[in-house]
Formats: sequence, C-alpha cells, structure tokens
Amino acid sequence: MYTKTTIMNRFIKQLFIASLISCVFCFSALANSDEEDDLYSLSLEELMNIRMKKISLLDVPHTHAKGEIMLSYHYMSMNMEGARDGTKDISNDVILQDYMVAPDKMNMMMHMFHLMYAPSDRLTFMLMMNQTTKSMDVVMRNGMEFSTTSKGFSDIKISALYTLFEKKETRLVGGFGLSLPTGSINATDATPMNEQGQKLPYPMQIGTGTVDPTMSLTYFLSNTNYGWGVDMRNTFRLYDNENGYHFGNTFKSTGWYSRIWNDWFTTTLMTDFLQQGKISGADEDLNPMMIYTADPSLSNGTIIYGGLGINLHPNGKIEGLRLAIEGKLPVFQNLNGPQMKHKNALKVALTYVFQKK
Repeated sequence: MYTKTTIMNRFIKQLFIASLISCVFCFSALANSDEEDDLYSLSLEELMNIRMKKISLLDVPHTHAKGEIMLSYHYMSMNMEGARDGTKDISNDVILQDYMVAPDKMNMMMHMFHLMYAPSDRLTFMLMMNQTTKSMDVVMRNGMEFSTTSKGFSDIKISALYTLFEKKETRLVGGFGLSLPTGSINATDATPMNEQGQKLPYPMQIGTGTVDPTMSLTYFLSNTNYGWGVDMRNTFRLYDNENGYHFGNTFKSTGWYSRIWNDWFTTTLMTDFLQQGKISGADEDLNPMMIYTADPSLSNGTIIYGGLGINLHPNGKIEGLRLAIEGKLPVFQNLNGPQMKHKNALKVALTYVFQKK
C-alpha cells in the first residue's frame, strides 16, 4: 500500500514532467517559420555549432558530428545546511534529543573530466572521471563541534549516446551508460569518539560500490535564436555492495530554455526535478543511533531546483572553446528526514571541441 508521501511524490513527478513537455510544445508552436527555413541552408557542422550553443546545460546528454572530440573540465560545489523532515525545517536542538551528533553543514567539491568522441553523426561515446572532496561540520549533544572529510576519485562513468530521431529543428537522443565502482565506500576520518579513524556515514562516502546502469532520453528543439528541451534520466541500483547495502534508484528530469543573444553569449533558464530512492540494506560498521546520516531509512526524497546559466563561446581560432557557469537553488524539498537540507549548487566548466578537418 502506498503512503500519502509516496502518492504525493509520484503526483509531483508526473505533474512536473507533464508541465515540462507542455512547455516544450508551446515553445515549438511559437518558433518563427523563417528561422526554421534558415536551418535548411546550414551545413551539418553549422547545425551542430548552433545546437551546442543552445544545449548550454552542462550535464545534458548530447551528440557530436562525426570525427569530433570534446574535452572538458568541470568544477562543481554543492552546499547543504540545516535539516528538514518532510517539507519543514527542524533545528539541531530537536535532532540532538534523539541522536548524539547532528550534522550542521556539508560541502561537496568535484573536479570532473569528460572525454567525448563521435565515430558517426548519430553515435557519441563519453567517459567521465571525477575527483571528489566532501566535508561535514557536526555538533555533539554536549556542545562540542568537529569536522570530518573524505576525498578521492569517485565512480567512473561510461556511456553511449545515439540520435534516435532528427527532423527540421527537433531531435531525440537516447543514452545508455554504466557507473563503475571505482570510488571508495570505506572512507574514514578521526572523530572525538575514535581518533584512529571511524567509518563515515553514507553521504560522506565517495563511491557506491556497485555497477549502476543509467538510461536517458533527451528531446531538443532548436532554431537560430533559441533552444529548449527536456531530459529524463534513470539510474538503477540492482544489488548490494560488499558492505551489505546499495543506494536507491535515482530519477532526474531537466527542462531548459536558452536564448542566443549573439555569436558569443547565451543564457539559459532551467529547472531540475530529482527523486532519490531509499538505501536498501545497511553497513554494519555504521551506528544509526549516533547520527541520522548513518540511518539508511532516512535517505530518500524529492527536490526541485531552479537555475540560471551563462555560456561564453568565442569565435575565430578558439571557436571550439566554451566557458559555462550555472547556479541553482532549491525551490522545493520533501525529504524523508531528518536529512540535510540542500542550500545551493554552482558549476563552472571549460570545454573544447576538436572539430574534424
């Protein structure tokens, strides 16, 4: 039997996806017919260049023209502060009535490296590696404060993207990938309770410990001045890792609308819907009575972000270069808590496309 929270989350997800798709088709109906005609006179490379400007979201799956290679470096910072149960904030004083330790702040910094190669105009392969640093400030029931840190290379991701449909200004891209368990799930750090090093809770681990398949479907619409679309992705966790648990499945949907102001400047409005499943199983080395981040049952929820992005893409000899900046804020959070409350996220990326001669 579904709980009231489960029914609400599913309704919100369906409503959100329906709204995104409706917006896409509304924008499509408003497209200028003269701009559509202009697309027919462009070469494939010119079309790809226009699309790359309108695909200004950094993590939206996209394909390249045959022979192109893309290298990129991304820096991402995500901050959490305070706690929430459902849609209401809760204080550390309340949390410390049930737990010995309460998380106060958490920061995650990632340095990500992408490599993409297109053996054909429809097929593109991608490899992604990242180095992750996580830090958490916590307060104890006796008022003492301390911090823990974990860092290392996270799980490697490989994927293939294929253009399923392309006509006029519309395009549909499907993707399949695997997340490989190269990140640690045994990170430790010194604490007042164990100066020799204590295993850190689930959110502070660097990897998942499992091979996780990912499927995506991305719908683009483009003309010479605008771009918009919807991306939907599912990550599946199918079995327990060596520590006896696996993270929950993740569903993410993104909608965006981009405006190309001139040859070198693009802005984007975006919204993300994220639904995170609950951790299944448990790591026997973690004590859920000590801190709520060690309780696997308190790990699922729904978050909606709103954001703004800008892209700088110069012409001339460095035409393949692009600088992108994105900032996001949560506009809705419904967490099965107590859980740490999301505060903001920032991403900066430098991308270069080696175009075929």
